[in-house]
Amino acid sequence: MSRSQALSYYRAIYRAAGDMPSKDRKQFVRQRLRVEYEKYRHEINPERIEFLLKVADTQLDTLKIQVAHFKNILSDPQYHQV
Repeated sequence: MSRSQALSYYRAIYRAAGDMPSKDRKQFVRQRLRVEYEKYRHEINPERIEFLLKVADTQLDTLKIQVAHFKNILSDPQYHQV
């Protein structure tokens, strides 16, 4: 169950990163995601796994908020005025 949850979060975060407004931001999030996933890939402590899943959930929520914020800012015509 934990492995499927971890993969589900991985996919969701990966997809959400695709909505970032710039290629650099998208690549940064995806690269960081991969590093973190690989770092904890072989974790076996159930309490630690539960904690990491909660962190992933929080990170997904944060990423979605950032994407919405960037889209809102960049769609404002006044943002592009000098």
